[in-house]
Amino acid sequence: MKLKVLIFKANPGDTERSNKDIYQQKLEDLGFESEIINVIQFNYKNLDVLKSKFIQPNKYSAIVFSSPRCVKAVANAAADLPEADQWESVPCFAVGEATARLVKEMLAWNALGAETGSAEVLAPLILKSDLSKPVLMPVGNLSRETICNALQSNGVVVDAVQVYETAPHSDLRGSIESLALCDYNAMAFFSPSGVNSSVPILRDLRVDLDRIKFVAIGPTTERALLDHGLSVSATASKPTPEALAQAVSSVFAD
Repeated sequence: MKLKVLIFKANPGDTERSNKDIYQQKLEDLGFESEIINVIQFNYKNLDVLKSKFIQPNKYSAIVFSSPRCVKAVANAAADLPEADQWESVPCFAVGEATARLVKEMLAWNALGAETGSAEVLAPLILKSDLSKPVLMPVGNLSRETICNALQSNGVVVDAVQVYETAPHSDLRGSIESLALCDYNAMAFFSPSGVNSSVPILRDLRVDLDRIKFVAIGPTTERALLDHGLSVSATASKPTPEALAQAVSSVFAD
């Protein structure tokens, strides 16, 4: 019988162009069965403000994308703007490979720093650039401000625009209740907000969490699980499908 993994992550529908979730695919390649719980939803905002920034490419030293939702917001704001092509000459940075891949797909730009895998590691790379002008940074309402703080502490002006809000998915409890949770051997979480929204529901439903192997996509999500009193069996080394699949596999290795 195949081991089953329940994945708590945002629906990739508005940022991924493939019909098959790539994290599920990697787990399937390693012999796991998996299901995704659409744990959070994103509500876009301030795109008019972002658009007003985007018509001034010469004003900025760089643009930084911290998540796929930020890329989506820029793609919407920049649609049909004649100035959009001028941004190709502005250095672009992205946190993680998924974000960088979406920058390429939606904006046709080559993002730097994808291999760093985290905001903490990306920030020093950004600081190596010529940052004599402000850095444009679209962010979400739950942004940890790691990059903003690092840049500002080094005298760099950051023009941050909140372009989306994160909220629990409207049907989160119903989605969790619809599954036979006792059949799952592991649960993988992709964000602190996903942990904070889902774990109280799991406890309210009296799920035996002691028998579950918990896997985190990164250190901030790991901390959120630990803050809820859960034992984390593995944490992915990078926020990539390959790293998550390896982390899950390590939990069940003989």
